[in-house]
Amino acid sequence: MQIRPLRDRIAVERIESAELAPPYGRGKVLALGEGVLRDNGTVRPGDIVVFYDGYDVQVEQIDGQEVLLMPQSNIMASVDE
Repeated sequence: MQIRPLRDRIAVERIESAELAPPYGRGKVLALGEGVLRDNGTVRPGDIVVFYDGYDVQVEQIDGQEVLLMPQSNIMASVDE
C-alpha cells in the first residue's frame, strides 16, 4: 500500500536515535502532501530529517509499518549522513 499525505502533511518512518532527546525524533521521509511548500528548504522522499514529535503527529500502522503523519512545520532539519 502506498501512502499519499494530504495538504501540508509529510509521512515519515521513525528511525531510532539515542542522539536526540524527546520531544525530538529522527526519521526518513516517505511521502509529501501536495500543499507542502517547495522552495530551497524543502525535503524530498528518502531524506533523513529531525522532527518535533508533538501532539499534532498522527501515528498509523500501514502494512505493519509505523508511519508518522505530521505537518510540514514539524520538520526541524535535514540530516546529511
